[in-house]
Amino acid sequence: MASTTLSVLSLNCWGLGVLSKRREERLHAIAHYLAATDYDIVGLQELWLFEDFDYLKSVTKDVFPYAKYFYRSVSMPSTNGSRSVLEIFALFHSGVLGSGLAILARYPITSTSYHRFSLNGHPLEILRGDYYVGKGAASACIQHPVGGIVEVFNTHLHADYDVKTDKHHGHRLSQAWEITKLVRASARQGRHVIALGDYNSAPTTLVYSLLTSYARLTDIWLETHPVSSIPTADLTPASSLLHLGITCDSPLNHWTNPRLPRGPLGDRLDYIFYFRTAHLRCRSALVVCTEPDLQLQCHLSDHFGVEARFEISPAPAAEPVPDPAAATSAILDQVLVILGAHHAVARSKHRGLVYAFLILTPLTLVFWILTAVLASIEATRPPAVPIIAVVGGLMTAACAAGAVIALVCGFVAGHEEDRTFREVVEEVERARVRVETIAQEEGEEEREIESETRLL
Repeated sequence: MASTTLSVLSLNCWGLGVLSKRREERLHAIAHYLAATDYDIVGLQELWLFEDFDYLKSVTKDVFPYAKYFYRSVSMPSTNGSRSVLEIFALFHSGVLGSGLAILARYPITSTSYHRFSLNGHPLEILRGDYYVGKGAASACIQHPVGGIVEVFNTHLHADYDVKTDKHHGHRLSQAWEITKLVRASARQGRHVIALGDYNSAPTTLVYSLLTSYARLTDIWLETHPVSSIPTADLTPASSLLHLGITCDSPLNHWTNPRLPRGPLGDRLDYIFYFRTAHLRCRSALVVCTEPDLQLQCHLSDHFGVEARFEISPAPAAEPVPDPAAATSAILDQVLVILGAHHAVARSKHRGLVYAFLILTPLTLVFWILTAVLASIEATRPPAVPIIAVVGGLMTAACAAGAVIALVCGFVAGHEEDRTFREVVEEVERARVRVETIAQEEGEEEREIESETRLL
């Protein structure tokens, strides 16, 4: 008999090629861990290197003999009539370095897509890399034998590298806004919707409020774990996993940097959201991968995983998507304030880069001419010519390189960021007007009902 349950895991693998400690060992251990689980769907983040994905595929292939490679996905067709635990893989390619996202499923993936975020860091922030990996939202439509199509969105939002200033809050809000549009559009098509991943946002942030209020997504942790009556100050790192669902920067994790200013318990940054209907209900949620690997004597990742188990039944062909709550208007107002502030900072930065281009371009010409002139004047003194050529050439090359970088980052990338901010702000403003209109209409209906009741 086909199962009416659906089990889901989300895990940030911390698979950076050079920066992640003991990456290869840990990713191999993660592959073996997944091969021994009973999950129906797994969403992985920070799986950056192809060899790590290939190893994960080979490990599961040894246990489950299904394998076929696609450019955007890898599936495992049957060779002996049996089914594997993780039958189909989807690895998503994006940007220069790849998205780092993968979706694994027990049931057939009927289609996949990748939505690259419009705002995703700045090209000058090379060491942070968000701009170059092309972060976005990966989706896979999975055919559950009972529930029908389940569309799973897997994402990894821009990190807040500086918790105190959070210079990328505007970009992260824009990314969350794009996700709200994707999940609402999917729900309108009558699909079950699950949105998981590393959102780099605590439950108290605007990103979280936008997803739960405007998109009407349900947080599986809060649904299954009512707000704890225990004061946060009385919680221990171990009890915070049970009561708060902490997944990142926990003192219990071997890889936590103690200098990070996230508090003594860590943060909840990894989530499994879903569009709650009568046909899809979460029954339990757990923080997993909290114990060190016995062989490695360390944790599998610097994040803990999140597990959810659902009850699922066939959804109708199309089900009305609830309108955002009336309180969403205040949240959208706050979003607009943040977007406006970050837009202003971005425009100022772009203007500075354009001015740098206008200054460096003539300087390049000046140094080139000076080098040629001085070299010709000192031609009678051969030892001076090489020195002039080297120094002048370096100055010319440095100014030319700076001018090109300033042009690309200030004018090209800058104009793109400016226009994207404008577009997102307009979309949010339209959404706010709609929410306010709905609230007014609901208020008028309530007043009419009250007046009719009094007349009776």
